[in-house]
Amino acid sequence: MNNKPLTYDSLKTVLLYMDPNTRLLLCSRAPSIQITDRSVPLRINKLRFDGHYITVNDKIYEYAVCQVDCKDNKPYKISGVNILSGRRICDVDEFGIRDFVTKAGGRLPESDGLRKHNLFGGFNKESTASNERCLQRLKEILEIEKQRYNQLLNYRPKSDTDIESNETNRLWEMVRNQEVPQLFDEKELKVLKNIGMVRKAIEESIERIRAMENELLPFENRRNNIRPKFEIHLIRFEKGQPCLLERINYTGNLHKDAESLMKFMFSKRCVQVNSLTSPRNCPIQFPCDIKFRIESLIFDGHDFQQNLQWVTPIMDNLPLEKLSFDVGLEDAPNLDYEIIETAKFLRINGLKSAIRFARNLEYQVLECGILTSDLQDTRDFKALVKHWKDTNKPIGMCYKFVHFSVSEWLSIRTLEQLNSQYNESFFVNERCLSIPMNSLKVLKVSHFRYDNGYSFIKLVVVPLD
Repeated sequence: MNNKPLTYDSLKTVLLYMDPNTRLLLCSRAPSIQITDRSVPLRINKLRFDGHYITVNDKIYEYAVCQVDCKDNKPYKISGVNILSGRRICDVDEFGIRDFVTKAGGRLPESDGLRKHNLFGGFNKESTASNERCLQRLKEILEIEKQRYNQLLNYRPKSDTDIESNETNRLWEMVRNQEVPQLFDEKELKVLKNIGMVRKAIEESIERIRAMENELLPFENRRNNIRPKFEIHLIRFEKGQPCLLERINYTGNLHKDAESLMKFMFSKRCVQVNSLTSPRNCPIQFPCDIKFRIESLIFDGHDFQQNLQWVTPIMDNLPLEKLSFDVGLEDAPNLDYEIIETAKFLRINGLKSAIRFARNLEYQVLECGILTSDLQDTRDFKALVKHWKDTNKPIGMCYKFVHFSVSEWLSIRTLEQLNSQYNESFFVNERCLSIPMNSLKVLKVSHFRYDNGYSFIKLVVVPLD
């Protein structure tokens, strides 16, 4: 058997065509190849940043703040979306108190007398302005949860089958929606029809109790001047199962500390990305030496300016092949940006008057997600078709308008009206109308409806057959 190592050029070729996730894992385990690895472009098909997650193709990486000195010796993840209240948490203070509390001056969310979710996700029946009273009330709720747990342990359903069911969720919906937390009654427990469902309910109760205890623990830590140990854990998910890759000291700023992860994955590399999606929830702080060559860029969320500030420092190329962004409820968004003006394909989602707005655009390829029913009155669309014909738009120009609620009947009627408007027009098929522009090209107007309810109507200039 030949055990000769790969030559330098052979290793570069292997790395170039290696799956990027395998390559990142290999470099973390074999530092000796890192210099060679940095000299070879890292090719990624889909790269997504979202909250505290990075998705590389089909693999998800999470960076999370965890308390690692818990009494049960199991690390407890704090950052992310809290399983009890649904609040998003990024950072904690030295005692473990969550950032949404520290940003409020230390006041608990329900302590201002307003009807807000408490730390456990429920509502207080009484209004109170005292943190101490709120904490006491939460301890009472925790005690009730422990009594419920004992009820589940002692409950014997009629069936001894070992089959779980989603009906267990009905029980927890009843629990979460209670104004006054209380023990299960006989009717509620009968939802659990067999041993499998009872077992699932017990497991969920254990998880809720642990989560509740960990929400109260920071306030005990502050009272007793106890400073827990926190770390940032880099976790890679394999087939939905977490795998701990790295442990990093936590300095109080998750996004700042996560730069070490960014450096490991992307720093000092030539990174080529087919499709990059910006973060929707939390900002990303990149080291200054990270650059991406991007073909397709998707801005998630409605804050275009914030997304632009995020992506500009890391972009290493213009124009983009494709740019997609949302405009929220804007009627006419500002498109006076180089990144928009130079994009070869532009997709704008959420326009209120997309067809009227599109008359003033000169993009070669455009797709608009229509927010309102522009086609209910077809005058704007007919005017757009006339504008294209009168201004002799170039071959390859293509505008597509995507809508959810436009009926197929309305699209067909629109094409029929256009056909009657131009003597030289004719139907290629029942979904496509051809309107000659001159002896070299024609304007084709077509429509299609998907099974999911979405439909589109499209204008494209093509050479004359």
